[in-house]
Amino acid sequence: MRIACVMAGGRGDMDLLLHGFAMRAAARGLRLCGTVQVNSDCGAGRPCDMDVQVLPDGPVIRISQNLGRGARGCRLDPEALERAVAAAEARLSEGVDLVIVNKFGKHEAEGRGFRALIAEAVARDIPVLVGVNALNAPRLAEFVGGAPDRLAPTPEALDAWLASVGCAPALRLRGPGQSSNPGREMREDGVMSETENGITYRDAGVDIDAGNALVERIKPAAAATKRPGVMSGLGGFGGLFDLRAAGFTDPVLVAATDGVGTKLRIAIDTGLVEGVGIDLVAMCVNDLICQGAEPLFFLDYFATGRLEVETAARIVEGIARGCAASGCALIGGETAEMPGMYPPGDFDLAGFAVGAMERGADLPAGVAEGDVLLGLASDGVHSNGYSLVRRIVGLSGLDWTDPCPWGEGTLGAALLAPTRLYVRPVLAALGAGGIRGLAHVTGGGLTENLPRVLPEGLGVEIDLSAWDLPGVFRWLAATGGLAESELLKTFNAGIGMVAVVDPARADDIESALGEAGERVTRIGRVVAGIGVRYVGRLL
Repeated sequence: MRIACVMAGGRGDMDLLLHGFAMRAAARGLRLCGTVQVNSDCGAGRPCDMDVQVLPDGPVIRISQNLGRGARGCRLDPEALERAVAAAEARLSEGVDLVIVNKFGKHEAEGRGFRALIAEAVARDIPVLVGVNALNAPRLAEFVGGAPDRLAPTPEALDAWLASVGCAPALRLRGPGQSSNPGREMREDGVMSETENGITYRDAGVDIDAGNALVERIKPAAAATKRPGVMSGLGGFGGLFDLRAAGFTDPVLVAATDGVGTKLRIAIDTGLVEGVGIDLVAMCVNDLICQGAEPLFFLDYFATGRLEVETAARIVEGIARGCAASGCALIGGETAEMPGMYPPGDFDLAGFAVGAMERGADLPAGVAEGDVLLGLASDGVHSNGYSLVRRIVGLSGLDWTDPCPWGEGTLGAALLAPTRLYVRPVLAALGAGGIRGLAHVTGGGLTENLPRVLPEGLGVEIDLSAWDLPGVFRWLAATGGLAESELLKTFNAGIGMVAVVDPARADDIESALGEAGERVTRIGRVVAGIGVRYVGRLL
């Protein structure tokens, strides 16, 4: 008997968990049967709507009754439930690999609903996963003649159970002389030849179904980034945004685009891909705030040779976390599966962010001699200089799984620390006034990024002894034999963002940023001259 159950606590958690599991199973090519609830968050005005989708791609059926305006309860629609049951049972008769039922509830406990479907699947030794609450768990155990496996309410636990029960796509029976690849025949020399039915897009290496499964998997994460102004969800031909609803009266739009660079190579080699989604967002939105703009919405581009839904979903879910932390909505993106363009397992990312500010609020503005430079600490290497990082690691003879020489965890994990997001604290400080310029310290380091915010005839003087060089940069410099000048024009050297501020407001701005969680150091001042002049030593 291969039956398991899962319980999840929060409203909608069970539905999201089982829906995501079904999408991942479908992406693996498993033939599914059963139902999942697709409206996991009905909102305050419609708390009891229950829509279930008959798997794998059957109709969506509302199984709840509308009790009228002002009703606080809800009632199951027995006739609608039986329609869903009948559709699922018809699917079971076609042969399936896995049965998923979103809920073993009162109707099933009383001998109705999906009870017969579950019983038939168990009798056929088809793996079954059901959602159940604490009240009905004993009734489910009584029904199946013993307690089913109870799984932790996590995607990983469900996927591990699926692997443990040996669930794999079933071989389709075929007649004599028929190829296992429909639409094609096998010649005696082993080469496939086209038949009159032709080959499919999937035969060419592009899996549309996997792309659709990815979209369904990431919809909840994208929805969690919604902010005032968003007018559309994922799935359309474009994302809509209402600037007036976002609070702007005379807005100027600001756009930025960036990638993560060769940091991706470490993520691919280690499988630690979650953080690169945050990197992608940070590289774009940190640039927007340097212009004085509030990030509003974000789009991503994910390209790979063969789409692995789980990997892509983990990356996009990281993108969504970065967007949510920045008050920026993820309103769309592109997943490009391009066979032959990338080695197996490789992928690339690009991000696109749009923000806005009221006309006349753009930065830099009014930078003058004597202005104070406030350095905001970085969280490591961020997303620039990784070609040099990888070269130095190669010289060291270490592997990504070796202990980190300067801190905790593995070397790979330490180098994949996500780029710090400066949006919320910096926007709050901008609103208080006194910031005249901002520089995001990316490729080119302090040496090349600070001059980008300076007017003609002004430079900066930076005291390198004002802050402690983080351990990662000390290790890179020592292991690679880097000169201090090379370090400063390649890496952020521990300072990820620099604010150029009015001297009269410097104390207040420094305090406000510190209270918002930033580690702030006065690192220098604006001076007459050109470029960046360093005093003191880092190494």
